[in-house]
Amino acid sequence: MKTIKIGMMGTGFMGKAHSNAFLSIPFMFYPRSYELECTGICASSPESASRGAERYSFKKTYNNYSQMLADPEIDVFDNAGPDPLHYKPVMEAIKYGKHIYCEKPLAVTSAEAKEMFTAAEAAGIIHMTGFNYRFFPANVLAKKLITEGAIGKILHTRFLYDQPYGASDKLAAEDLWYNNVGKADGVGQAIGTHVVDMARFLVGEIVSLSGVSKIYRPERPSRSGSPVKIVGEESSLSHVDFDNGATGTIESTQMASGMPNNLRYEIFGSKGSLMFTLEKPSYLRVYLEDTTVKEVAGFTDVSVTDAGLGHPYSDVFWPKGHNVGWEHGHIAALAHFFDCVTKKKAVNPLGATFFDGYAAEKVIETIKQSSVEGKRLDIVL
Repeated sequence: MKTIKIGMMGTGFMGKAHSNAFLSIPFMFYPRSYELECTGICASSPESASRGAERYSFKKTYNNYSQMLADPEIDVFDNAGPDPLHYKPVMEAIKYGKHIYCEKPLAVTSAEAKEMFTAAEAAGIIHMTGFNYRFFPANVLAKKLITEGAIGKILHTRFLYDQPYGASDKLAAEDLWYNNVGKADGVGQAIGTHVVDMARFLVGEIVSLSGVSKIYRPERPSRSGSPVKIVGEESSLSHVDFDNGATGTIESTQMASGMPNNLRYEIFGSKGSLMFTLEKPSYLRVYLEDTTVKEVAGFTDVSVTDAGLGHPYSDVFWPKGHNVGWEHGHIAALAHFFDCVTKKKAVNPLGATFFDGYAAEKVIETIKQSSVEGKRLDIVL
């Protein structure tokens, strides 16, 4: 059995999520065609790398990502670092022929993301963007129902991602994690790419849009009281057209008080509809026009946890009726990636390639451009 040796950059929130997946996969996915070894880790400082190695069970530490990528022992590069540190390390990893799993957003500009995709394809490596929400069982089931035509032709859609982390007047500028502080430049890049990818994954390619980007408080006081200009948009809204004729809205905001982390969607078709909310990840709301008993026709909250019915990953995680959680999306996504590395096959259509990372970034940039120009714009990938 092949042993895949992982080199990871980043020891923060995403490093923890990915490491949990590395340690969980061996007993969740069994039998499998590979073994995993947490070989090396690098971070913003040698001290951080040492703490990460101890906490996440990595064998070796490196002073920087270049040193780690030069190690021939490393098979896979997992980039769990901040957004501005996606492009250069990934491009270097491609030169070394490493297979790459990179967190979203793939880059801070669509031009960089496209370059990453083009280089990865030319190098023949396996590449995947960390759009983990694709792998929630409810969303895999939604994709299956749409593909099989269960809800007919998709007509209208709504996709939203709400968080509250900029809503309070009491927040200092340093507390706005999405405000170009080395992590994300605005809500679109921070969480909007997730919801754009979900729309593309379930409905199809976005071909045109009209967008609005909004900053609600152009200036905030710092913790010391001095004024700081806010440069990252705090809400991103768009009306979109899909290539299959469907229309819809895509929104992301940091102004949603009371919603700490809620990605949700509504998809309306000619024969039925689907709804999902991240606050109830074990359920997909389904309405099908063609029902046996018409008197009880309506939306049903389907618990996607029954292996006997073929629900996605219900034979991997827990017994029937046992709820899934946020971490399971990362576990399933990375297990899929490692399976593709072992079998030398592309991660799509279930997984998101670097092209999908580029496409999501292109849509977010077009929303910003449309807001500035005040007109509807086409999207050319």
